[in-house]
Amino acid sequence: MSKTILAAALGLALSSALPAQLVDVNVHAGYTTFAMGDLNTANDNLLGYPMFGHSAHVENGVVAGADFTTQRLVPAGLAWGLRAEVMQSNTGEFKDAPSTYGTTYQTGVIFTDQATLSNVLLGGAYAVPLVADGLTLGVGAWIGGGHAVLNQNATMNVSNPKFRVQSGSFSADVPVAEAEGTLSYRLSSRVSVDLNDGWRWADAAQVKSGSTALVNNWQRWYRGASQPVNVDFGGITGQGSVSVSF
Repeated sequence: MSKTILAAALGLALSSALPAQLVDVNVHAGYTTFAMGDLNTANDNLLGYPMFGHSAHVENGVVAGADFTTQRLVPAGLAWGLRAEVMQSNTGEFKDAPSTYGTTYQTGVIFTDQATLSNVLLGGAYAVPLVADGLTLGVGAWIGGGHAVLNQNATMNVSNPKFRVQSGSFSADVPVAEAEGTLSYRLSSRVSVDLNDGWRWADAAQVKSGSTALVNNWQRWYRGASQPVNVDFGGITGQGSVSVSF
């Protein structure tokens, strides 16, 4: 991750040093999903029996970021540069529900999960004008590195000690890739507004708190093996943005 940040800083410095009106700054924000299928399934299973539990999955959230691009020394319509982003998921909640069966089928587990991802990417976009004046359609691709964090807070009143819940901040440095389509309308020679739809790949095969990996507790109880949880920070995005040329 440190090498990615260094490369991004150097690229940003070069872009900032370019002559006037050759750098575009695009600020964007909006909605994103988080895949998290393996994590949510592992958490659901940990409740013991779904009919006796409640779960609100980790599945969506917000994203915000900024692009710094230039069209210097490249064909018209093609821009390249840097992207920096941060995103955060909703809070997933997993807990036992009161049961007429007493504590026999209850693990006493109550915990929450929330995911965050920050990344720095290098990439570019290509745009072509449409029939309407000032309207362009573009595609872009970005690749780089990110720091993924899953914060899990747990409390327990365990009737079955075989169920164990980890708690803490689990993290990993992950490769990140993004692809997107953009519809842009230029308000003036310097300002445009954009709508962006995109897809993000950011898969963490394993996240750790210090040297301790987050594992599938159900598998550990049921099969006797500690299987790491795949924590998938990938998803789709829908954003609005404003671009300003300098």
